[in-house]
Amino acid sequence: EKVYESEADYVKEREYLVEAMLPLVQKCKDLNRCMRIGTNHGSLSSRVLSYYGDTPRGMVESAIEFADICRSQDYHNFVFSMKASNPLVMVQSYRLLASEMYRLGWDYPLHLGVTEAGEGEDGRMKSAVGIGTLLADGLGDTVRVSLTEDPEFEYEPCNRLAEMAESRLAATNPEADARQKAVRKYVDTRDITTYARRVGALPEKKEEEKVDVGLFLNPNGSVISSISSPMLSEGNAPYLYKELGFKTAVGMPFKDIATSDSVFMRTLPAADDSKSRTSLRRMMEVGTGVIVPAEELEKNPLENAVALMSLTEAVAKNGKLP
Repeated sequence: EKVYESEADYVKEREYLVEAMLPLVQKCKDLNRCMRIGTNHGSLSSRVLSYYGDTPRGMVESAIEFADICRSQDYHNFVFSMKASNPLVMVQSYRLLASEMYRLGWDYPLHLGVTEAGEGEDGRMKSAVGIGTLLADGLGDTVRVSLTEDPEFEYEPCNRLAEMAESRLAATNPEADARQKAVRKYVDTRDITTYARRVGALPEKKEEEKVDVGLFLNPNGSVISSISSPMLSEGNAPYLYKELGFKTAVGMPFKDIATSDSVFMRTLPAADDSKSRTSLRRMMEVGTGVIVPAEELEKNPLENAVALMSLTEAVAKNGKLP
């Protein structure tokens, strides 16, 4: 497999494409035939894969390359097709191609389709997600719904998508025209050149307090993770520490810049579950806050935990904590 060190090296390899494609372009031009320039996500050339990878960008660059050859012969009777079995990749590819054509000042038709979408509901849903999204963007000139069923079953979903897209055109639908004209023009009055950074004021530790609650939040934005009691078991605790971003030494967790500031628990481990309580205590000892609903703390107390209650509850209890 060849590795291309620069774009110049990649372009050099284009010569064989020009040589192979020119006779076809000339024949289509002489006979006044249309050509479909189609790239398929599942069958990109090794040359494209080695430089751009298995990406929407690779699909677009491949299509643009063949279009350049056609244009060099003053042949413009072609349509683009960027198919993939993954609707997300397909949508990204068409959007990127439309952006590139806009940048280059091109205006060629787009043929929309999801390759091998499948059968039954799955195939129809994938086609609707991919093709429908692009039609809603205003992209697409022709449509093909590709199902692993007999061809006659492809017509109904394909025609339905086309009808829905047609109904959104202001040129053919007075109601759509009225809806679009009713949308007020957006004028951005924000001044994005001047702004003030928001700064939060965290609680400060008092001398008589054992715990520094200031560690439970971060002035630049706090991360609070939701966990459950089973995650604190002796076997699961090491994996939990890793997921929460703790550094560990000899099995003991230590807070790092990437560690969650606090954890939220709807229910606490039982008071006699010493293993889970120990795992929780170790996190609290290094400055991790444990936030628990007030009613749970009343039933199952945990020293130095933060009681969570609504304003309505706080007013009803006159600010009294569990």
